[in-house]
Amino acid sequence: MIFLKRIQEATSTKEKLFISVVYLFAKKGYANVGIREICSSLNIKGSAFYNHYRSKKDLFKEILDCFSAMMNKMTFSDEEIDEMATRGDIRYFLEENMERREEKQMSFVAKMSSTGLLLVLSIGTGFWLSSYGKPFNSALFNIHKLIALATAIYTAILVRNLLKGIDTSALIQIMVIALGLSLIILFGSGILLSLGKAQYNLIKTVHTITTFSTLLATVITFYYLLINRR
Repeated sequence: MIFLKRIQEATSTKEKLFISVVYLFAKKGYANVGIREICSSLNIKGSAFYNHYRSKKDLFKEILDCFSAMMNKMTFSDEEIDEMATRGDIRYFLEENMERREEKQMSFVAKMSSTGLLLVLSIGTGFWLSSYGKPFNSALFNIHKLIALATAIYTAILVRNLLKGIDTSALIQIMVIALGLSLIILFGSGILLSLGKAQYNLIKTVHTITTFSTLLATVITFYYLLINRR
């Protein structure tokens, strides 16, 4: 069962309490579950519960707030809604929500991994290209340009789509802007290098520094997008 799996995967007592109580409330009802049973289900002491929540009501409010926010991001077809209404089973509804949330999380991680792979390939071909010196190897240079372009386009589309599903804080907006500027400078300096403009060494230094700043901005941006989607 997905609830038991999530409890086992939880890394903190508070998270274990939250998931366990969602399961118990769904199975037995709010009024029929006490704090003693909650703690017993996780083999923890009552003091561990009160370290995180003042009361059962306080925990229930957090659950309602969580699922209220989740509902704004989840959609069901008319057929699914009818089925849930026919079942009259809140546990089915909660499991559906949790499974979909888990699927979205896995999809997000897979997309981040793809972006990371593209970045590594772009950086790798860039250093390989620079090791040849001037004039650049034309075949390798074209490969590097294509990978870099694919990385920029894929990252931009991914970030734009991810921003639709969350409330963007000022920090996330700043990180997205920083990532965008890094990509622009990276491409601009790359074009100047390919044209063999004056001040080649300065432009190469800017291109190298911007490569790593782009990588750092991407990692930080995706990290904040990830924690804000939980």
